[in-house]
Amino acid sequence: MEVGGVVSSRRTETNFSLRRFQLRLLDNGNLVLNSMNLPTKFAYDDYYRSGTSDASNSSNTGYRLIFNESGYMYIMRRNGLREDLTKTALPPTDFYRRATLNFDGVFTQYSYPKTSSSIRSWSPVRSEPENICKFNSIWGSGACGYNSICSLSVDRRPNCTCPQEFSLLDQNDKHGSCIPNFEISCKDNGKNSSEDLYDFVELRYVDYPSGDAEHLQPQNEEQCRKACLNDCLCGADFLFGSLRTQQ
Repeated sequence: MEVGGVVSSRRTETNFSLRRFQLRLLDNGNLVLNSMNLPTKFAYDDYYRSGTSDASNSSNTGYRLIFNESGYMYIMRRNGLREDLTKTALPPTDFYRRATLNFDGVFTQYSYPKTSSSIRSWSPVRSEPENICKFNSIWGSGACGYNSICSLSVDRRPNCTCPQEFSLLDQNDKHGSCIPNFEISCKDNGKNSSEDLYDFVELRYVDYPSGDAEHLQPQNEEQCRKACLNDCLCGADFLFGSLRTQQ
């Protein structure tokens, strides 16, 4: 792949229409993974970067991504040096190799034994990024859809789940956005207080970054609950020690 080249992910494992993840070799020499806005193809922030750009020395920048017949992947720099992207050496006489930008945004190199073996499937050799659930951009929804919770599987692929009382917007897309099964309203019907209408579900080690509407400090847990209940636009409360943020 030359500078300016783009590989796009498919929508699901079985649907080959376009999804929102891209692998690109930029003009500055970096190989990046990023999400994009599907209607406009506008590229959002990258969540993986190869580090093969060099603003002070253009001859040290990458200009070609190569996946050769021996199963090695590397970025060729203009000065002839290589940036190796294959860390595990497997003899090409014994294994097939392939590289895929998966529908969930993870770029994975796989191997498959050529001879009879107990392992008769494609096995991941290397994946980028190490943890796509840490992907945080000011635009877009991250690895999973909006309101979805991302957790990492053993093969570095994201598991996306809706919070309690939320459901998938598209039941055929488990990595898509989640919508609430209830309505948050600012209308005062004069019958019930917010304490009677709403409750909290505790989720440990979960955050929705870059979406905070308020930032209050100091706040304890009970103060967090009351402040959120008194704000008809509050959908979630996050407590980090004495620091509270609200969405």
